Amino acid sequence: MKRILAIVLAGLYFTFGMLCPVNDLIVVAKSKKIPIAAGAPKYNPKKWNEEYSIMLYNCYAYAFNFFLNPLSNAPYDTVNIYGIQPGYFSCVSYNNQIIDEGISVKSVIKRVKTDMKCIGYKIKRIKKNNLYKKTNSKKQYLVYLQVTKNSKNKMVYNKKTKTAIKYHADYHWYRQDRNGKWSHKRGTWAVCNTDSKGKSINNPQKAKKNYETSLFPYIPGGPPYEMHNGILYSVKNVVEYNGNYGYYVITKK
Repeated sequence: MKRILAIVLAGLYFTFGMLCPVNDLIVVAKSKKIPIAAGAPKYNPKKWNEEYSIMLYNCYAYAFNFFLNPLSNAPYDTVNIYGIQPGYFSCVSYNNQIIDEGISVKSVIKRVKTDMKCIGYKIKRIKKNNLYKKTNSKKQYLVYLQVTKNSKNKMVYNKKTKTAIKYHADYHWYRQDRNGKWSHKRGTWAVCNTDSKGKSINNPQKAKKNYETSLFPYIPGGPPYEMHNGILYSVKNVVEYNGNYGYYVITKK
């Protein structure tokens, strides 16, 4: 029986393996990368990470390469503490309205589209079967958007340990750079091209995106604190970009 099975397996290998070797298939799967867009910006974190810049720009401004105001090609007059939010250039309210609606790809893109129209840019979602087609126009580059599963902030309390986790609702943008890597800027954090595990980002959809939102690492039992139903909880603030997502091509004017 074992001899017969060995003969059958050998026959299958010489029939199919010679035409389509298993190792070749693995190499093809591993080497498949998103082509670099012709208009991809140069990865230059230094200017974004300078003392003044790092506090001014967020993921939206960085991913769309809006270091200067695209309407005036000059520095920004005023920016709130949350940075440049979708709707900023078209004067569409972000903070209050989107909190009521809840964070979603739809709510973010709606505001981005109004901005692009005012600036003279275009944004178009890339269909899955077109993701590996090269973008040849030097006016075009790629960005990626992902939101949290929770559309609004969510608290999870543990009475036994008197600890809690606050899951922040948020969106996050990435951009593809000229070197083929994807980079991003989390709020007032520094620009980088690595994920939450410190690994280089070749495809943002596959990157790890679980972050603490506090400046200092959380210590159980330590601050910050929040009172809930008469119990004082030690709160860990986190954001997990694990919800809906989309790849987009930006066309400059």
